[in-house]
Parts: sequence; structure tokens; C-alpha cells
Amino acid sequence: MTRKTRISPLRYLKYAFLLLLPLVPSQLQAIPAWARMTGASCATCHAIPTLQLTATGLEFLRNGYRMEPTTFKPSTQNLGDYVSLTAEKQFTVVSGANPSTKFEQPVVQLASGGPLSDHFSFMVMYKFNSSSDPTQNLEAAILQYNLPIAKDTFLSIRGGQFTPQILRTFGLGAASYVTPPLVLTTNLPVGLPATATTGTFNLGNDKQGMDVQLNWKAFEIAAGIFNPTTVTAVNPTNRKDTYASVIWRFDDYASGIGSFRYDGQTKVFDTTDTTQAPQFLFSDDFYRNGLLFRFIRDKWRFMSTYFEGQHQIDASGTKAKNRGYYGLIEFNPMERLGVFVRYDKLQPDTKDSTLDQKVLVAGCSGMLFHNDKSGARWVLEASKTDFNDNVTPPNKQVLLNIVVAY
Repeated sequence: MTRKTRISPLRYLKYAFLLLLPLVPSQLQAIPAWARMTGASCATCHAIPTLQLTATGLEFLRNGYRMEPTTFKPSTQNLGDYVSLTAEKQFTVVSGANPSTKFEQPVVQLASGGPLSDHFSFMVMYKFNSSSDPTQNLEAAILQYNLPIAKDTFLSIRGGQFTPQILRTFGLGAASYVTPPLVLTTNLPVGLPATATTGTFNLGNDKQGMDVQLNWKAFEIAAGIFNPTTVTAVNPTNRKDTYASVIWRFDDYASGIGSFRYDGQTKVFDTTDTTQAPQFLFSDDFYRNGLLFRFIRDKWRFMSTYFEGQHQIDASGTKAKNRGYYGLIEFNPMERLGVFVRYDKLQPDTKDSTLDQKVLVAGCSGMLFHNDKSGARWVLEASKTDFNDNVTPPNKQVLLNIVVAY
């Protein structure tokens, strides 16, 4: 077998950075849709260009995609203030792969949201061509009701398809990087028999349900229920997944500390006999606990999370404990350039170290162009994933992600 020459991801990062840097403008203006709605510049809600949320941006999110939780001025709104279309294209280079380069299919997304009345607001995100099943293209759909209680205090009630907001603001919604953290998006459990199917879950999946959040000055206290991960006509269940979280914002930049608890159930089936319907094996009652931290300043942010949990991996009741964490630092030295570094570690089963994974991600980002009607942003990211099974070689790759939005 002919040995293929491995291409260093750092080499691609170096030359792509030099080519792209002169294209990034130094002057940045408003972002599409929600910037048109509020009349604010993008820098009001985001640090540029890594797009980390500022204190104002975090308020806008928890208010239900509006500046004030219970104020609506319909005379200032029009359809263009509620709708953005984005087109995303990605180019990936994987060291040692055949072929080593890959152009991803462009993805077109519709994003819409904002206030409908003094108390109601909504948000919808739909990717038109990410799946052959149209029902799988809906990323999120939220209807939110805000009930004022006292000064600086209101209750928000959300229903639809979404993830807990604490997971969005402490990792899933961070825009600086492209590949999400392992601990939030890896399918668990692992170690199921080869004939088993389903039985997996991850915190990053949007689910159908509802939650309630008390927003009281510097505190956010939330609880919610979701449909379980796997429900079939053969094995229906009334059991719902539940979560609870609390965040304390301890400074004017919205730096914060949070805790999170998720309890759920997923079903595992045997698919050995393909001539009949999958046979139910067992129900896995799992949980995940998380501690989350962020420290935000005008030009930089540090974020870290730690999760641990437990799940069942066979019909005899064998339990496996999992844990993992990641740390992220972002820095915007100038409006035309942002850089970031992230380190992840995941242990799907703390008793089996061969399943461990570690990821180091580094990259930079910038704006190709921007005005009050549209914009385009690039992210250049290099990553290395190490596996601890002494079989799987490290995965080294570089990707260039470009998003154009109106």
C-alpha cells in the first residue's frame, strides 16, 4: 500500500489566514434582521468578530429576542426586521484521509424571531437542505410568554422545540468555533451490544417540551420538561425528561456561574431479527449534572463547563458513569480579527479509559463584509482529536466555514 503524504493542518491554517486577512474590513456596522429590528449595531449584542454575546446580547436572548421583556412598538417593525436568510459553505481538509479534501453541501437556513405583542415573542430556525426528511430540518421553534412580576423581575414561559437556555449561553451558542464541545453533543451511552439500536442521548439535541424561567435581577432559575429521547408505538411511555438550572451573573459584563441537572429515559431495542419489529431490551434512566462558568470582558471571554452523569448499558442493569469538560478562551485584538482556543476531554465510561477522547481546537475569524442589510463571516479552524483505544489514529483537520446572511 502506498503511504500517503500527510498534510499539516497548521500549514493550511497559515496560508489560508494570510490570504483571507486582507479581505476583512475594519469598519463594522449592524447585523441583519435583529439589528434592523432594534436599530442597534452588531457590537451592541456581540463582541466582534468572535460574536460572543455581551451583557446586552444575553438580555436580548432571555427576553425572547427583544430588548425589553414586555414592551412592543409595532409601528417600528416590518417583515424584514423579523426574517434572515443565511447560506453556509464549508471546506474541510483531513490529514491522512482519502480524499483529504471535502467541500460540504451548502446549507440554507431561515431564521426568524422577535416580539409579537407586549408579552409574546417567538423564534424559528429551519435548515432547508440539511436532511432528506423535512421534519428533521427544523432546528428550533419557540413561543415565549413574559409575565412581569416586579421591577427587574419577570417570568418567562417557553414552549416548542429547543434546548435549555443555559446550554446555549455556556457552549452550544458560542459562535467563535464551528465544531461544538464533545461533552454537550456526544451520543451516550456507549458500550451497547452490536445488535442494539437507539438508546442514545446527548444534551445538544433540540427536544419538544416547555420550561419556565424566573429572571430576577442577576439570577436566572429555570425548570422544564421534554419528550423522552425514544418513544415508539410499540413502547409508548408517559415518562418525561426533566431539567433544572440556575445562573448567577456576578458583574455588569454578565460573567456568571451556573449549575445544571438533567434526568431522562431512553429505550434500547434488539435488532438481531430483521424479519420482525425490534424487540425491547431495557429502559435506561440516566442523569447529567453540570457546573458552568464564564468570565466576560469587552475584548475577551473565558468559558468552562464540567459535566458528569450515569447511564445503563445492558439489560442486567450495569451502570456506567461518564464525565467530561471543556475550556474556551476567545480574544478580539481588533475588529477585523478574532482568535480562540478550546480544549475538550470526554470519558464516556470512567471505568474504561480506552473510550476517552481529547480535542484541541484553535482558530480565527473575521467579517468579509457587513452593513445594515447583510453580512458575511469566515471562521478558520484547526483541530486534533486523540482517541485512547490504541487503535484509532488522531483525527487532524482544518476547516474553512463561510456564512452569508441577509
